[in-house]
Amino acid sequence: MLVGSRTVDYRSGPVPLGIVEHIEVGVYDSRHGPDTPAKAESDSGDADLPAPRVSVVLKPGPLRVGDVGANTASLSWDALQVSEELPVGTSVVYELELALRGDKDGAFAAVHSGRGCSCQVIDLRPGRTYEARLAVVVTLPEEECGKDVDADADEAGGLGGAAAAAAPRLPRFDVTCQPSAVVRFATTPTAPSTPAPPTLVSKDRKTLKVKWAEPDEDGGCGQLAYTLLMSPPPPEAGPTEGADQQGWMVAYRGTERACKITRLLPGTRYTFALDAANGVGPSPRSDHSVFATQATVPSQPDPPSVVSASADSVILRWCAPAGNGSPVTSYRLEVCEGGGDGGSSSYQLVYAGPKTNCIAGGLRSGARYLFRLLAENDEGKSQWSLPASRATAAVPPSSPLSPAVVSTRRECATLSWRPPEESGGAGGVGYE
Repeated sequence: MLVGSRTVDYRSGPVPLGIVEHIEVGVYDSRHGPDTPAKAESDSGDADLPAPRVSVVLKPGPLRVGDVGANTASLSWDALQVSEELPVGTSVVYELELALRGDKDGAFAAVHSGRGCSCQVIDLRPGRTYEARLAVVVTLPEEECGKDVDADADEAGGLGGAAAAAAPRLPRFDVTCQPSAVVRFATTPTAPSTPAPPTLVSKDRKTLKVKWAEPDEDGGCGQLAYTLLMSPPPPEAGPTEGADQQGWMVAYRGTERACKITRLLPGTRYTFALDAANGVGPSPRSDHSVFATQATVPSQPDPPSVVSASADSVILRWCAPAGNGSPVTSYRLEVCEGGGDGGSSSYQLVYAGPKTNCIAGGLRSGARYLFRLLAENDEGKSQWSLPASRATAAVPPSSPLSPAVVSTRRECATLSWRPPEESGGAGGVGYE
């Protein structure tokens, strides 16, 4: 019931079509109960009757759906004709309400309020079905809401006696507003929005596990399928897994949102990007993510190379092996004389440091040596390289030692001596 100046906003119950469904005018006496008609009285008692009450039910006509896009929809409606039923100055405001069909909440929410008869709704989700209805808010002018003339006697200069009794009683209005019929419309589906870059879950020396989130907007056209791209490809990738012209290789394609990539190099950086696709098409490609596998010890070095050899030294050099995510900081070069088994106990340290060349001195002339190399980084030591073999240059033997006469005869003498300390490395030593 609307008594005095009130705004009534009613939005529930069945929604028949129409504009003004029912108007009822009656005179009621509060002395006989709220809904009991007053008994007829004599002319002298008419002044005791309350003001007449008018009941009005308002219902907007049907909504009309115009152009609908992926994120917008245009709706319009006919204005309510209330000029003959309600007082002059009555205000009518229209409220458009939407509900997303299939949403777990599913409640109507106001998206527009105004006096006009059309609206363009924005920020809708593509590929979705919406329900729309129109509600009205009616505000009556205060002076038309059943005020008695007696209440304004002082303002009008004072009416009394028969004049006040003869003044007309203005009606009181009961206004009920019901929403319009519900209409449905569907927005246009689109491709998914750009997904966020993949994130790292875990890593080790040869494995990376990544995951990703759904795009903010799936486009409303079927289940999403994802394509995870990576660069560079793993070294063991087959011909069918190879990279495209831009260097990207498909690491995963499917509906899951996580992937484990194996067969990677230790301590190596890999770049990832993501696409999402639905029944309309693929999304724009995500920004890039860069992850590195865990660093490890250096790879096994190649055998050192011999640059030159003299009678007592050998000059060697070598190339740095792969650091596997941690740069090589130093090397160890060891030497073993002879062509034996080259066991660890037979090797002796020749050089330790960051350089990639060395002179191994103090060697015997004409002798064969084995050389092996080891590399180190912050993660530890590599395996020893395969040995490199090289002999020093041969030289003339040193002088025999302590020649002595053993015996003499008239025509001969017998001599003896010790062999030279250094044979020179050229095989057997002869004497003259």
